[in-house]
Amino acid sequence: MKPQTLLFMLWSAAAQAQPPVLFDLVSHNEETPQWNGPLFYMANRAQLLTLADHFQANGITWNMQSDWVYLTNVLTKETPVVTATTGEGK
Repeated sequence: MKPQTLLFMLWSAAAQAQPPVLFDLVSHNEETPQWNGPLFYMANRAQLLTLADHFQANGITWNMQSDWVYLTNVLTKETPVVTATTGEGK
């Protein structure tokens, strides 16, 4: 194959519309007892919400595989007062 033909083929392939790159983030945590403390939970909750909002705004799927300690804390600490302060629970 002539070099000109190869260059033309590469150029024409690059000129075509490229498919989007899709991202899927998978995270996993084990037992995390520090989530039991209300100050730790609230400080990290804000960061977690910011991260989740970023992923959602950018079309990134997040598979957050959480352990039972974290999920138990979410169930006990996510009160209507807490969710109202961040505009959730509407």
